[in-house]
Amino acid sequence: ASDIDTDVLAQASRGVYDDAALEGVDPARRARHFERTPEGWRVKDSLRALVSFKRVNFLDEVWPIQTKFDAVLCRNASIYFAPPVQQRLFGRLIDVLEPGGWLLVGHAEVLHGFEHQLEARPGGMYRSRATAVRAAAPSPVARPSAPALARAEAPRPSAPRPSAPRTVLRPP
Repeated sequence: ASDIDTDVLAQASRGVYDDAALEGVDPARRARHFERTPEGWRVKDSLRALVSFKRVNFLDEVWPIQTKFDAVLCRNASIYFAPPVQQRLFGRLIDVLEPGGWLLVGHAEVLHGFEHQLEARPGGMYRSRATAVRAAAPSPVARPSAPALARAEAPRPSAPRPSAPRTVLRPP
């Protein structure tokens, strides 16, 4: 799991949820993956061991990710960026997908220019094509360097700054 906000990461890594957060969770599933503690429902260590927590800034040139993933969930984060940054972000997210892996984005986020790498599915789901090879540029939009992105393509001032874009990266 990743986020730009270290406080959010600290809370998530604790893995403790109140009754309301787990209200819709099937009791059998809750019993399998959570244990009751005085603080609330805590994710069991066997499940917590499968998740690592990393701070990721989408504008950084290098991400602290050294593996490929079967699924990447990045919902409603790109909407805060200008189209050239969105293109660069989606390209980088595709780069960390295993062939046949899934990229899930928010319903308002549409990927253009990645048809050779992804197969669109309903509901903001995209599946990595098993034979996809990364093209130099998926669309006419150039991928600017990180300094240019920081200067020219920072989050739009009129939109509220995302306090914590949620990206869940799950290793295979």
